[in-house]
Amino acid sequence: MKVPYEEKDIAKQHGAKWDRGKRKWWFPEDKVTEFVENKWEKVTMPQTNVRSALPTSADGSKIIRGWFDGGSRGNPGVYGYGSIVRSKNGKVMGVRMGGGSRGTNNEAEYEGAKHLLEMLRDTLKKTPMDPKVHICVYGDSKMVINQINGDWECRADNLIPLYEECSKLAKEIRENTESVEHLTLEWVPREKNGEADNLANIAMDRFKPVSV
Repeated sequence: MKVPYEEKDIAKQHGAKWDRGKRKWWFPEDKVTEFVENKWEKVTMPQTNVRSALPTSADGSKIIRGWFDGGSRGNPGVYGYGSIVRSKNGKVMGVRMGGGSRGTNNEAEYEGAKHLLEMLRDTLKKTPMDPKVHICVYGDSKMVINQINGDWECRADNLIPLYEECSKLAKEIRENTESVEHLTLEWVPREKNGEADNLANIAMDRFKPVSV
């Protein structure tokens, strides 16, 4: 959130505090009310995008694996997501993470899935694969995995736009017949999703306290 200097007294009345180090005003999570959200623009942490390439594994085959995760502290509250892609031989091919000042656990999970699928789609467009690749996407949210797979219906108003984006991205990847043999999305338990979980937590740590 961004508070103009001339509105600092109003912000203070609603719980804003001054961070001398960052020279910015910020709101504690319990002070981010509907009035505060509507009055001042949210600050969203830019996504971090690290590398994006799909190298061939040592044996010449191409199995691409991606993991995503997301979380919220407060639900809704400060949120973060993380996505990572690895080749069959374990080489990191792409990483993304980001977050924002207010969101739910489910929204954060969907953000992680969306950015993972975007990373895969964009890379495959730039780098045609021969032989074709088999892409495996993993997440520890049964809801997100089952909804994107079409097994569960998405009815939550706040999730429908994210669900539609992810479904569209998955369709684009599957229709890339020159490069993609299969795309599968599978649920895994949290203990097998550690890297994406760590990225999501780093994103949330960067966003505490909420800067304005």
